[in-house]
Amino acid sequence: MKIASFFLLFITLTLSAFAQRPSKEQMEADKKRFAEAQKKYQDQLNKMDPKARQKFDSMMNALGANKAKDDAIRQVNENKTAKPKTSVGLAKNQSTDIPENQMAILNGAPKITNAIQYEAYLNRLKSEVSAKVNPAIRSSVDFLINNNKNNQTQLNNIPVLYFMQQDIEAAVYASLCVAIINKSVPVSQANITAILSQAGYPQYAIPLLEYLNTQFKSDLLLSNTGQAYLSLGDKGKAKTCFMRALAVNSDNVSANCGMGFIEANSPNPSAAAPYIEKVMKNSYSEMLEKLVNKKNIKLNYKNMRVKVPEVFSPRKYKVAPCAFSFEEVEETMSKRLQIHYAEEDWVRKLQKANDDFDKATAKMDNNQRLALWGGLISNGVMQKKAKFMSMQADLYINDFVKRITPEYNTLRLKVANLENDLKDQTKKIRSDIPDSYEACKAQKEALNEYLKKSTELVNDFVTLNIYDFYDYADQHLYWDRFLYDETMYNQKFYQYAQGLLKAVDDYSSIQLLNEAHSVVYNCAKQIAAKKPNINTDEKPDRCPFSAKISVGIGAFKADCRGWSLEGGEIVIGSLAKNYKTGEFTLGVGMGGNLEAPFLGGSAGAQMVITVGSDFIPSDLGVVASAGVEAAAGPIVIGTENISATMSIANGVSVDAIHDGQEVKLFNLSPKN
Repeated sequence: MKIASFFLLFITLTLSAFAQRPSKEQMEADKKRFAEAQKKYQDQLNKMDPKARQKFDSMMNALGANKAKDDAIRQVNENKTAKPKTSVGLAKNQSTDIPENQMAILNGAPKITNAIQYEAYLNRLKSEVSAKVNPAIRSSVDFLINNNKNNQTQLNNIPVLYFMQQDIEAAVYASLCVAIINKSVPVSQANITAILSQAGYPQYAIPLLEYLNTQFKSDLLLSNTGQAYLSLGDKGKAKTCFMRALAVNSDNVSANCGMGFIEANSPNPSAAAPYIEKVMKNSYSEMLEKLVNKKNIKLNYKNMRVKVPEVFSPRKYKVAPCAFSFEEVEETMSKRLQIHYAEEDWVRKLQKANDDFDKATAKMDNNQRLALWGGLISNGVMQKKAKFMSMQADLYINDFVKRITPEYNTLRLKVANLENDLKDQTKKIRSDIPDSYEACKAQKEALNEYLKKSTELVNDFVTLNIYDFYDYADQHLYWDRFLYDETMYNQKFYQYAQGLLKAVDDYSSIQLLNEAHSVVYNCAKQIAAKKPNINTDEKPDRCPFSAKISVGIGAFKADCRGWSLEGGEIVIGSLAKNYKTGEFTLGVGMGGNLEAPFLGGSAGAQMVITVGSDFIPSDLGVVASAGVEAAAGPIVIGTENISATMSIANGVSVDAIHDGQEVKLFNLSPKN
């Protein structure tokens, strides 16, 4: 029977919601929504076990819910507004003031001290109510209770469902019957006290509540007691009960609602704010909303907002990080550009959404246009709460922007001053230090100092403030689902999205990088110049090997400086390449391999011409050499060699190679 209880509650809520719609303009929207609700309802019924379905239908008929459902469908289809069902005893006080103190009624309430007195009191109330209830109503209640007397949960649902249908006589009678049957069940006792109070009979609920509070430590019972005393004007006792309930459960909506109501009517209405915030976070009270507006009570939006689905994640749409060092400037600028392009893309999406909205609404009549924001004029509880929360979000973001705007402008000015100081420093460095590398080194140091200071300032501000923009967008997108038709909601989605991306784009560009970019552009590839070899004690280049391979009547030589190819015995020719300069040298001469015993080896001389890699002549001269070579098979290793060179470009020089190390013996450069 649990599933039956679920369906009964579902259809009762559906009927109640449609019965409360006050505007004829809503009828077309009602038809669509009601049809969807009915389809889902019927689908669930079809899934029920046949026996459970039979019991369910029996219960629905006994409650008259099937007839009420059919009447609601007919009224919606005929564009008629259903009127709420009223009953004698229902007393809803719409005043925002504390009720007048009714001491005579309070003083006449009996005192219950034990279980026997409690049960006798319930039976007496049942007898009195039974005599006044319509016999048909009494019979239908008795039928339901007898069929479910062994199921505590089902019994507790019966009076609540009658009360939701505003059949107060049936609700009071049913709650008394259930309380007597479930005399040891706290929920059953809480239901009778709550229904009696809400039905306009708190004087009958107070004796029950006072006794129950001695038996159970229940915030629900304590808050019901406070509500009963408050409805009879006893503000002092009501406040005591509410505070005791909050000591047990600080989130008790009824107790917070009662305390908010009392404090809002006190000489210091602002004291009601914490209680009202609790109510609005966990539930909703139209009465408290009226008091907030009437008494001009300032609420803390952060204490009321609830966690909603995250549409725009700070991890996905995040502010570009600041550049902290010279090496990060270009990457940061690239990320900023990506965010800026994304924001421009959302601007285009918003424009398209506006165009689509205009096309979709161009041919709508007035009723269809009103349906676009039907939730704004709905009496549904969630719609009312959505309106309240949306308004509070708007009030908060307006105050938030006003508060941070001076801080934002001050931060911008500080960063601009820091960048101006950087500009002055780099200008002075360029004029004082002509060497480009040293100048860039000094500029980098100045830039890194600027980046460090500006990053600290910007990060502190962004961390404190940017997340409120994400939350504002997500909160509105959540609550607006209860207020607007899909067509209008889609347009608002792009409005909030573009607004958020605009804030992210603005925050990403707070750190100024114009001068930083100039320094990076000018200095990114600057490296220290090599110092010239002017010290005599510096070690010359070493070439630890050379090799010579005899090939027929010629020879091929190579070392780490280059290679050469020589040929002939008496008249010889040679071709050589210098790896370092890329130059080729062509030589023709005498006795390249003549034995020279007086030198301990061989001697020779050549006329040489040198050409560059473009084959344009660059030098002309004579090279003579003598040396000792040690042979090992076909390979000859040069161990000692002396050469003299005289050329137009280089003058006269005498060099020696010893142990692979070049030693300059004499050098005479040509005069300029």
